[in-house]
Amino acid sequence: MLSRAPVDVSIRLQNFVKCAPMRLSYLDPLPNVTASLEFVQGEEVIDSTEVSIYSCSLLAADCSSCVYISSLWSCSWCSGRCSHECPQPAQEVVCDRPLITSFSPSSGPTEGGTEVTIHGRDLGSTIEDVKDRVFVAGSRCTVISYEISKKIVCRVEKGTGSGPIRVTIGKTSSRAAESVMLFSFVEVTVFSVYPVFAPVSGGTKITLYGQNLDAGSNATVRIGDVPCGNIIRNSTSSLTCSVMRSSSTKKSSKISVKIDGAVMDVPGVFEFRPDPSISTIYPLISFKSGGRAVTVEGTNFDSVTSARMYFVSSTSPPFEVVSKASSCQIQNATFMFCLTPELLPGLHSRTAYARFPVGFAMENVTSVQNLGHRIQMRVVPDPEFAPFKGIRIHQGDQPLILDGSHLNEAAEPQDYKIYIGSERCYVTLVDSRQLVCTGPQNQPEATDERGNPIAGGLPLVSVTVGRIRSELGLIEYVDPIATLRLWVLVVTALTALCSVLVLLAFLWKKRRAERERDYRKIQMQMEHLESNVRKECKQAFAELQTTMESCGDDEYEGMDVTTFPEFLHRLLWEDSSWTNSTSLYASTLPVTLAQFDALLSSKQFIFSIVETAESEPNMSLGEKSMLSSLLVAVLLRNFQYCTDVVLSLLRAHIAKSVHAGSSDILFRKSDSVVEKMVSKWLTICLYDPISQFQANKYNTLFKALKYQTERGPVDAVTGNARYTINEAKLLREIVDCSYVDCLVTNLDGRGPYTVRAIACDTISQLKQKILDHVFKRTPHSQRPAITSFDLELICPSRGRVLLSDYSGSNSLKGPTKLNTLSHYSITNNSRIAMVPSEKGSSNYRDSLADSGKSSWSSLDRSSPVYPPGRFCHLNSPSRTLTMEKKKKIDESIPKSIPEVYLTRLLTSKGTVQKYIEDFLESVLFLESSIYPPILKRVFDLLEEEAARNGVSDHQLVQQWKSNLYVLRVWVHLIKNPKILLDVSESISQDGNLSVVAQTLVDCFSFSEQSLGAHSPSSRLLFAKEVARLRPLSSDLFRRIRRQPPVSEETFVESLNDVANDLRDCTRSTVALSELLTWVRGNGVRLIEDLRDCTRSTVALSELLTWVRGNGVRLIE
Repeated sequence: MLSRAPVDVSIRLQNFVKCAPMRLSYLDPLPNVTASLEFVQGEEVIDSTEVSIYSCSLLAADCSSCVYISSLWSCSWCSGRCSHECPQPAQEVVCDRPLITSFSPSSGPTEGGTEVTIHGRDLGSTIEDVKDRVFVAGSRCTVISYEISKKIVCRVEKGTGSGPIRVTIGKTSSRAAESVMLFSFVEVTVFSVYPVFAPVSGGTKITLYGQNLDAGSNATVRIGDVPCGNIIRNSTSSLTCSVMRSSSTKKSSKISVKIDGAVMDVPGVFEFRPDPSISTIYPLISFKSGGRAVTVEGTNFDSVTSARMYFVSSTSPPFEVVSKASSCQIQNATFMFCLTPELLPGLHSRTAYARFPVGFAMENVTSVQNLGHRIQMRVVPDPEFAPFKGIRIHQGDQPLILDGSHLNEAAEPQDYKIYIGSERCYVTLVDSRQLVCTGPQNQPEATDERGNPIAGGLPLVSVTVGRIRSELGLIEYVDPIATLRLWVLVVTALTALCSVLVLLAFLWKKRRAERERDYRKIQMQMEHLESNVRKECKQAFAELQTTMESCGDDEYEGMDVTTFPEFLHRLLWEDSSWTNSTSLYASTLPVTLAQFDALLSSKQFIFSIVETAESEPNMSLGEKSMLSSLLVAVLLRNFQYCTDVVLSLLRAHIAKSVHAGSSDILFRKSDSVVEKMVSKWLTICLYDPISQFQANKYNTLFKALKYQTERGPVDAVTGNARYTINEAKLLREIVDCSYVDCLVTNLDGRGPYTVRAIACDTISQLKQKILDHVFKRTPHSQRPAITSFDLELICPSRGRVLLSDYSGSNSLKGPTKLNTLSHYSITNNSRIAMVPSEKGSSNYRDSLADSGKSSWSSLDRSSPVYPPGRFCHLNSPSRTLTMEKKKKIDESIPKSIPEVYLTRLLTSKGTVQKYIEDFLESVLFLESSIYPPILKRVFDLLEEEAARNGVSDHQLVQQWKSNLYVLRVWVHLIKNPKILLDVSESISQDGNLSVVAQTLVDCFSFSEQSLGAHSPSSRLLFAKEVARLRPLSSDLFRRIRRQPPVSEETFVESLNDVANDLRDCTRSTVALSELLTWVRGNGVRLIEDLRDCTRSTVALSELLTWVRGNGVRLIE
C-alpha cells in the first residue's frame, strides 16, 4: 500500500503538470505496482488516472536483465545495480562477462537428444542473444526455452567425449561463458531386467540393469505397447519403473528403453500373466494382535512379486483398511503363507469376536483388494497368560501346565512357542484356559529364549504366539530320581502283564484268521472266475451283435501311396544307413569308378560277382540282400540292360536249381542273390499297376485294421490289443475301456478338436490319435513328429499340467508303469493343448519342413518303443516278479479262462472282413482282365525255362509263379507297408498284417489243409474265405496263361515307361562306390574266376586287377 500524502505542483499554460520529487513507501517490496494518481484542488478532485510505480533494483538483479527492461522502464546498469538514476543509457551499457553457475544433467547419451538446463548470470537479454550459440562438449545445442539472463534449456545433438558448456552472447560473440564442470557423452546400455513378469493389472516395479542409466534428461520404458511409468533412476547401473495395466495376458519379446535419443531393446521375454485370485484361506480365525500363520490358496500367485494381507471395514465400497498390512510368502502359483494382520490400535478396545472382510495388496490387482462376503476372518481377543506367583517349582519328567484365557480360540498347539530358558517346550495340549507342554528333562541355564543371561540364577519361561510375547516368570526344577524309580517299577510290571495277555490273544486270533482267510480266498476266487467268465461272454455276445458292420468308407478317403522315388528308396535301402553319405571312391577316384563302371557293362562280370556271392558260405542273408540292392541300383541306369541281366540270371538260376534237385523250393526261401534281384526288379516293374489298382484296396485295408484295433485298448509295450485278428496279439487283461472325448487345441491355437480316446491310453497313444484326427488328410511323412510337441492338460484347479508317459524315475523294483489318461484324471470335455516340446530341438513347423528329407525317417514319428523288461502298460509284468510277489498278486487279481477272449477275434474279423476280401480279390485281378505285360512275360519265361530244363510238372511251374508273385512281391509289401504306403507302423498293426499275409499265402496254396480245434486261430478265422479264393488263384494263372504272348515292342515299351520313372531317382554313384568296396574285398576270387573262363574274360580280369590295385593304394 502506498502513502496518500499530497504534493504541491506547479501549473503551466501548457498541457502538463509538473510535480516535485517525492518518496513513496511500500509495505511489501514489490518490483512493480499500480497506483491511483489524483489531481486535487482544495477538496475537489479535478481528475485521476492509473500509474505504474516500479523499482529497477527489484525488476532486474543483473546487467542483462536490466538492459532488457530498459525498453519498458527507465532503468540502466551502473555501480553494480539496476537503477533509474544511472547517467548512462542502457543502450550504451556493456555488461560484465556472463557466468554459468550450474547445469544439469551432467551427462547424456552419444545419440544426443538430451535437454540440458543451464543456470547462470548475464546470459543475454533476449533469446536471439543465445540462439545457435550454445555448445555442449563441442556439440551444438538447440535452445528450446529461455529465461532472460538466468536460464537456458537446450537440446543437444549427437556427440562423443566430454567437455565444458560454452555460451556465446550476442551476434558479435564478444562475450562468452564457459562452465567449470564438464558434460560427458556416454554409451547407454541395458543388460537385463528383473522381474520379467507382471499381472495384467500392472503395478509391478521392475528394475533394469545396465550402464550409464542416469545419463540424459528424459527416460521412457515400454514393454511392447504397455508403458512403464514412475521411472526412478537409482544409480548409473539401474533404474526402476512401474508396469502399467495390460489389455491381455501375453508374452512380449520387446522391452524398449529410450533415454533421450538413445533407444535400446532389452534382451529377454517379458510376460503378462493373469491376475491372481484367492479361493480359500484357512484357518479363518485370528486374534487381535495378529501374526498367526494362515494358508492361502488360489491361482496365479506367481504373477506378482509380493503380497500383503489386511482387514477392511466393509464388504462393499466405500471401505477403509482397519488393520496393519502383514507380509506373505509366495510358495508357488497356487499356494502362499501369510501372517494375519494386527488391528489398528483404535479397534482393540471396541472390537470383540468381530468378522472382517479380508483384502490383499498385490501390486495393482484390484480384484483381491476386498474379498467381500466370500472370505471373512473372525477376530477374537488375544490369548492371555497368568504370570507365575513367585518361582514356579517343576519336575523335569512332568509336563508344564500354564494357565490363561482365550488360549484355543484362535491358536493351535503348533502356533505356540514356549521356551524354558533357551530350550523349547513343545505344546501337546491346549484348551481355553490351560496349555500343556513337554520341556527338557534337566533344568536349562538361567537365560531368556534368546540366550541372554538374566538375574536370579533361574531360567525364564516365555510364551510367544503370533506377535504376542509374554514373560511368565522364573522356574526351578526339582530332583525326579525317587519318583522316577517308583514309576519305572509300576510301568515295568504293567507292561509285562499286558505283553503276555496280548501275545496269547494274538496267537489265538491269528490261527482263527488263517482258517477264515483260506476259506474266503477259495470262495472269492471261484466267484471272481465265474463273474469274469459271465461278463466276458455277455460282452462278446453284445459285440458280435452290435459291432459286426462296416467301419464306414469315409474313414479311409484318399490314398497315401508313396511316390516312385520314395518307393524305390524304401524297397532297395530299407535296412541301410549309408545311402545319404558320400563314398570315398566317389569323391577321390573318378577314373577308378569309371573303369569299374565299364566292367559292369559285361554280363560275365556281373555273373561272376553273383556266383562269388552264392558260393560264399559265410555270407549272411542281410549281406546278400544288400548286394542284390547294390547290383539292381547300379543297373537301373540302363533299365533294358538291367532287365536283360536279371532275366539271364533267372534262366541260369532255374537251370541250376533243376539240376541240383531243389526246383520245388524256387522263390520259396529267397536265400540267393539272384532271387532277391529278381523279386526287387519285378516289384519295381509292377509299381505302376499296383499303385493304380491294388494300392487303393491295400490302403483301405490298412486303415480299416488300424481303426478296428484302436477302437479298444492297445498295450503300448507289447502291442496286444482287444480288437485284433491275431491271437498272439490278443489282449486278455481286464482294463477300463471307457471312451473319453478330449477338446484339443493344436500348435497354431486353432480348435478345439474333439478327439476320442480311451481311458487306458498312454499319452503317446493320445498324441497319435490327435495327429490322426487333426491331420486326417495329411500324409504321415508330412505330419509333425510325436516327439516335437507335448500335451498340457488345462485344469482350472491345477493350472496347466504337462502330460508324459512316465515320470522318468522309478524308485520301485520292476518295470515302470506307463501313465494313462485315467492317471491324470482326464474326463470328457477335458481341455488339452498341444505345445512345442522343450526336449525336442525342432518345433512343429520345423518337423514339417524336415519331413521332406527322408520319408523312411518317419519311423521316428511313430509312438516310442518301450522295452518290455523296463516298462509295462496293460499286460501284467508277471515275468519280472518274484514268486512271493506273484503269490500276492494272484490273491488280489481275479483270473479268467484265456480261451474266452477268442470271440473278440470274430468281432474284429466281422468288421474288417469286407476290406480283406476286397484286397485279396484285387491281388487276384478279379475285377480286371488286364494284366501287367511284364508279369505276363515273366510267367511265360518261367514256363519256357521249365520246358527247356525238362520240368513237366505243371503244378510245380504254377508254384514258381505263386512264390514269385505272392511270397516275393505281395507278402513283402504287406509285411512292410511303409514301402508302398505313407503310413505309420505299430506292433499291433504288424500282427494284423502278418495274418493278412498268411491268409494270402493260404489262398495260393495247392495243398488242402485239415483244420481242427488245435489249428492256428488265424487259419480257422479265414478258413471259409481261403476255401472260396483258392480256386480263383489257380484260375488267375490260367487266365494269364491264355493271354496272347507279349510282343517285343510292347515289352520294350513297358520297360521304357519304367525307365522314364527311374530317370530322376537313381543314385548310381553311391551304389557304384559301395559295390566297388565289396568287389575289392572279394577281388582275389573274382579275378581267379574270370581267368578260368574264356579268353574274352581275361581282359576283364586284368582290368579288375588294375581297379582293385588303385582301390588298395587309396586305402593304404
